[in-house]
Amino acid sequence: MDLELKDKIAVITGGSKGIGEAVARGLAGEGVHLALCARNREEVENTARKISEEFGVKALGFACDVSKLEDIEKFVEAIKNAYPEGVDVLINNAGTGSAEKIIDAPDSRWQYYWDLHVMAAVRLSRLLEILAADEAQFLERGRKEVEETMEETATEGNQENTETDKRSTTGSP
Repeated sequence: MDLELKDKIAVITGGSKGIGEAVARGLAGEGVHLALCARNREEVENTARKISEEFGVKALGFACDVSKLEDIEKFVEAIKNAYPEGVDVLINNAGTGSAEKIIDAPDSRWQYYWDLHVMAAVRLSRLLEILAADEAQFLERGRKEVEETMEETATEGNQENTETDKRSTTGSP
């Protein structure tokens, strides 16, 4: 399936294994370049390397605990260096669960979950939005893609209309 994502750039948190790796592989199969992060440096770097070799895309693997602002800032800096043109897709996949009961979990545990599941997405969204270069460049990039899609659609529609017109004037089905 062609999702028309070739040469887009996607950031995936929790991208070294499981759902995050599966999403990364699916996007790489579409020609998407990747910036993956996970807490385990060896795992995320190996995953990025394997995906890059298998699919022929650029893939950054970066050790990052997204529950920590400092780690997120370092990750975004690495993304900026690897992909100065900006990022197209953010997939906030990092997360965890536990068998703790609400009544038993201390506040520190709830704060960790909040930072991991909520604030990581907020912080990455903010920082990556800035990385999208300036707003005018970001909007221009999107406008060009819309124009190209409209041109392709119009061309396809004109070809279909021409075929319909030929059939109606010749009486052939």
